[in-house]
Amino acid sequence: MSEQIHRVLGVTGSMEITRMMGLILDAIAVQFITKGLWDIFWALQHGAG
Repeated sequence: MSEQIHRVLGVTGSMEITRMMGLILDAIAVQFITKGLWDIFWALQHGAG
């Protein structure tokens, strides 16, 4: 199956898909970090507990 997809996309298409997946992964990582920092900030402001 992956060979067929690679044949259709070619080398350039495969590289672009890989880059897009990396971009999506980066966006998810930024969201996790931002949410974690926001939760820490909120807890410090309102008292953890």
